Amino acid sequence: MFFSGDDPMMFLQWKQQFTSWPCFGDSRYVEALDNLEKKQEAPAAAEYNANERDLSQKLFAVLTSYLRGRCAHLVRAETKSKDGFKLWHTLVHEFMPNTRQRALALAQALSAYPVFGKDKSALESILAFEQLVMQYEEASGSTYPLELMSATLIRCCQPKLREQLQLGINDESTYQEIRDKVLSFERVSKIWSTEQVLKHVQDNPSYCGGSTDGPTPMEVDRIEKGKGKNKGKNKSKGFSGGEWVNSWAFSRGRGRQNKGIGKGKSKGRSKGKKGGKGNTKGKKGGRSKVAYGQCSNCYEYGH
Repeated sequence: MFFSGDDPMMFLQWKQQFTSWPCFGDSRYVEALDNLEKKQEAPAAAEYNANERDLSQKLFAVLTSYLRGRCAHLVRAETKSKDGFKLWHTLVHEFMPNTRQRALALAQALSAYPVFGKDKSALESILAFEQLVMQYEEASGSTYPLELMSATLIRCCQPKLREQLQLGINDESTYQEIRDKVLSFERVSKIWSTEQVLKHVQDNPSYCGGSTDGPTPMEVDRIEKGKGKNKGKNKSKGFSGGEWVNSWAFSRGRGRQNKGIGKGKSKGRSKGKKGGKGNTKGKKGGRSKVAYGQCSNCYEYGH
């Protein structure tokens, strides 16, 4: 949607896209912009009435958001007056001048128009050709002959279609009839060909992983394997080391041997503390593990 002025041939395409938005917001822009493009000189801001001044300032505010590069210098030139009509007139006559040189260049391009490529449809190629004809007519002020348009259209078609068109032409054939035959041939031969139909019939939809064309089933029983952040610190099942000892102390009562504490796979916090190795099997006479603040003899608290 932005226009920088680096490629002047892209101005017409940008102009068509840009004018559709302000004309949709306010229908008065349709007539105002058409009158500006027909004038040879930009109108003076002192001649605007209240409505025209309001439209001009709004147009300037919108143009400042869509002009970049070389066109930004034109915007800065009108910053003080904020005259959007003058800025639009300058843009049109800068990149679409109605000069003899531009008209001759467009006429030469039409006479040497290339053959329609296979990467584009016939409709796209014809519309591009007709747009170039429209530019020539605006620049030269004359109408491009329909006979030349018909001859160019036949020459630019593919050889197979060109032979059929030449066989079906008579003295009363018009450009519109030739155009319709070209489009009809493409609709029949390409869009609804037997190969295209069979291709879509034989293709089965795939919902496997890696295909984003359809819904993906939920992987309920999926198990992730990988290295966790706490690997090597706590491999015991259930509680961690300190919590396990506390629950054992309250549930087992006092005076019982600490058998099997740390017999799991706890290699984490208890490792290296007070000579414990984490895999003690609770030998008799050995110092058992107690909780914080718990007596190691009677397993009571508070003394």
